[in-house]
Amino acid sequence: MAPAAYLTGSGRVYGGIAIRRLGGSGTNMWWAIDLPSRGRDDLNGLFFDAYLVTAGMLLALLAVHIGGALYHASRRDSGIRRMPR
Repeated sequence: MAPAAYLTGSGRVYGGIAIRRLGGSGTNMWWAIDLPSRGRDDLNGLFFDAYLVTAGMLLALLAVHIGGALYHASRRDSGIRRMPR
Protein backbone atom coordinates (compact mmCIF):
# COMPACT_ATOMS: atom_id res chain seq x y z
CA MET A 1 0.00 0.00 0.00
CA ALA A 2 2.90 2.38 0.64
CA PRO A 3 4.08 2.42 -3.01
CA ALA A 4 0.55 3.28 -4.14
CA ALA A 5 0.42 6.17 -1.67
CA TYR A 6 3.82 7.48 -2.77
CA LEU A 7 2.94 7.24 -6.46
CA THR A 8 -0.43 8.90 -5.95
CA GLY A 9 1.07 11.68 -3.85
CA SER A 10 3.81 12.29 -6.39
CA GLY A 11 1.23 12.33 -9.17
CA ARG A 12 -0.68 15.05 -7.34
CA VAL A 13 2.44 17.17 -6.90
CA TYR A 14 3.59 16.91 -10.50
CA GLY A 15 0.02 17.22 -11.78
CA GLY A 16 -0.40 20.46 -9.84
CA ILE A 17 2.82 21.82 -11.32
CA ALA A 18 1.65 20.86 -14.81
CA ILE A 19 -1.74 22.51 -14.25
CA ARG A 20 -0.10 25.78 -13.22
CA ARG A 21 2.36 25.75 -16.11
CA LEU A 22 -0.15 24.81 -18.77
CA GLY A 23 -2.79 27.16 -17.42
CA GLY A 24 -0.63 30.22 -17.99
CA SER A 25 0.77 30.71 -14.47
CA GLY A 26 4.46 30.42 -13.83
CA THR A 27 5.66 28.00 -11.20
CA ASN A 28 8.43 28.55 -8.69
CA MET A 29 9.83 25.29 -7.33
CA TRP A 30 11.49 25.39 -3.93
CA TRP A 31 11.78 29.18 -4.19
CA ALA A 32 14.77 28.71 -6.48
CA ILE A 33 13.75 27.33 -9.87
CA ASP A 34 11.38 29.35 -12.05
CA LEU A 35 9.46 27.25 -14.57
CA PRO A 36 8.00 29.21 -17.48
CA SER A 37 4.31 29.01 -18.28
CA ARG A 38 2.74 27.64 -21.45
CA GLY A 39 -0.88 28.39 -22.29
CA ARG A 40 -2.25 25.02 -23.48
CA ASP A 41 -5.88 24.65 -22.48
CA ASP A 42 -6.23 21.14 -23.93
CA LEU A 43 -3.39 19.69 -21.86
CA ASN A 44 -4.39 21.76 -18.85
CA GLY A 45 -7.79 20.02 -18.83
CA LEU A 46 -6.13 16.61 -19.11
CA PHE A 47 -3.83 17.23 -16.16
CA PHE A 48 -6.68 18.72 -14.13
CA ASP A 49 -8.71 15.55 -14.67
CA ALA A 50 -5.72 13.44 -13.62
CA TYR A 51 -5.31 15.68 -10.57
CA LEU A 52 -8.92 15.01 -9.55
CA VAL A 53 -8.54 11.25 -10.10
CA THR A 54 -5.45 11.13 -7.87
CA ALA A 55 -7.38 13.03 -5.18
CA GLY A 56 -10.00 10.27 -5.21
CA MET A 57 -7.27 7.64 -5.13
CA LEU A 58 -5.67 9.23 -2.06
CA LEU A 59 -9.02 9.38 -0.29
CA ALA A 60 -9.67 5.73 -1.15
CA LEU A 61 -6.24 4.70 0.16
CA LEU A 62 -6.88 6.63 3.36
CA ALA A 63 -10.28 4.97 3.80
CA VAL A 64 -8.80 1.49 3.25
CA HIS A 65 -6.01 2.23 5.73
CA ILE A 66 -8.41 3.48 8.42
CA GLY A 67 -10.82 0.62 7.71
CA GLY A 68 -8.03 -1.93 8.12
CA ALA A 69 -6.94 -0.38 11.42
CA LEU A 70 -10.52 -0.41 12.74
CA TYR A 71 -11.01 -3.99 11.56
CA HIS A 72 -7.93 -5.22 13.41
CA ALA A 73 -8.77 -3.16 16.48
CA SER A 74 -12.27 -4.67 16.66
CA ARG A 75 -10.99 -8.26 16.24
CA ARG A 76 -8.51 -7.76 19.07
CA ASP A 77 -5.94 -9.82 17.22
CA SER A 78 -2.24 -9.14 17.39
CA GLY A 79 -2.29 -6.90 14.31
CA ILE A 80 -2.34 -3.69 16.31
CA ARG A 81 0.14 -4.93 18.91
CA ARG A 82 2.66 -5.89 16.24
CA MET A 83 2.87 -2.32 14.98
CA PRO A 84 5.94 -0.48 16.21
CA ARG A 85 5.29 2.30 18.66
